[in-house]
Amino acid sequence: MLLESTTCSTWLRSQTDDLWTHVLGHPFLRELEAGTLPDSKLRFYFEQNIQYVETVYRTKLIAAAKAPDAETFEVLAGEWSPEPSHDRQASLLRAFGGDPDQSPEMSPACRGYTYHLWHYALNGGALDWLTSLLACPWTYDVIGHQLAAPVTEPRRASWMAWYGSDEHHALLGRLLSTVDRLAGNAAESERARLLQIYRLGLRYEWMFWDDAYFERGWPV
Repeated sequence: MLLESTTCSTWLRSQTDDLWTHVLGHPFLRELEAGTLPDSKLRFYFEQNIQYVETVYRTKLIAAAKAPDAETFEVLAGEWSPEPSHDRQASLLRAFGGDPDQSPEMSPACRGYTYHLWHYALNGGALDWLTSLLACPWTYDVIGHQLAAPVTEPRRASWMAWYGSDEHHALLGRLLSTVDRLAGNAAESERARLLQIYRLGLRYEWMFWDDAYFERGWPV
């Protein structure tokens, strides 16, 4: 299929099978599916994720201010994040023994991922920021639809239910269609640049799971 006849999001996905395989095959997710993932790993995850989600909220408002048209502004300025709300994140963190009022230092992956979002919000345009974020809602939508049924423990099931929902899938659709519209006339060199941004986001997704799985802080 010619590059010109392929939507940007479809092309980005076709170029990243290697990273998708690593993300979806991570032992954090496989043990979550099998019901063997310890609570301590989930607590670490939510301690980090609550900070990541706060960064999404903040940076998307900067990206919205740079929106090239009203349609993009409406998508970016709306009330959404990878999780529906800070309150839900706090509730899930408490469910796994954490305290949302005592945030630990960001792990290496969380620090890198949030800086990734800040960089493209401050130094790029709306399309750059959307591309920097896209790996998160896209992989979680797939993960949610795969795990919503097999994950039955109530706390874990409550978490996965959002990602496996029609509402989340519709959110992902709005983000993908916005990327495709903004990149509709992008030259091959511009798509290549967007691919670099997107691949970095996928790497941070894998690293985020990996830090949580090993409960990895800073080595020094």
